[in-house]
Amino acid sequence: VNADSITITEYHEHIAAGSSLLLGAPAVSSSSVDLDVPQKKKIETKLCKGSLREIIDHVHSDENPHSIIFDCTGDTAVGAMHAEWLKAGINVVTANSTGLAGCKAQRDEIKAIERTKKVNYLREVAVGGGLPVLSTLRDLWSSGDTIRRVDGVLSVSMSYIMHRIAPPPGVYACSAFDESITHGAYKDSESMSPDANQMKPCSFRQAVKEAIALGLMEEDPILDLNNEYTARCL
Repeated sequence: VNADSITITEYHEHIAAGSSLLLGAPAVSSSSVDLDVPQKKKIETKLCKGSLREIIDHVHSDENPHSIIFDCTGDTAVGAMHAEWLKAGINVVTANSTGLAGCKAQRDEIKAIERTKKVNYLREVAVGGGLPVLSTLRDLWSSGDTIRRVDGVLSVSMSYIMHRIAPPPGVYACSAFDESITHGAYKDSESMSPDANQMKPCSFRQAVKEAIALGLMEEDPILDLNNEYTARCL
């Protein structure tokens, strides 16, 4: 199926018929088509049959030595394909931690390919919300430093929930200090969760509801609460 624009309805119809790969440019309305762009330069959108393995045929080219796949999912099936893509000579940039957090054989295969230095496996954004944690640790090791201990908040959602269930001593003084140092620009009553009284403990259920509403939880709250996401990063 080829089209300059594929609607959501058409997409689901063709997925149901067995077409599982959406390739090319995103769908656009006819009114947004740039008429100044020559037709031969426009990227055609198409749906075709295939699987994650067949992506290699559409991405890799002997004429282009710098093929890249960006994995912005958290899907274990996609993570299991990282080694296959790397072996095919495709660089992988991933926010999906399941590649290295999978079975030992999968981790060992990815690491072995990394050591060849023929392709790049960039997963910095998979840990620490995109903060340069991994590269900083790697640079320290490479320079001969010894890392004895790493302190930090391993789960922002669990940190928030624990804070709400059992507010730490001095939380009122901290809020008062923040208000004074910002000359009133910060007000605890107008913080991220203005409906919650941060000074008083709440139930676990209420804390989880607030964390979800604030966008602090991962895609699957259950896997977040049982620390599976945190374990993947570690």
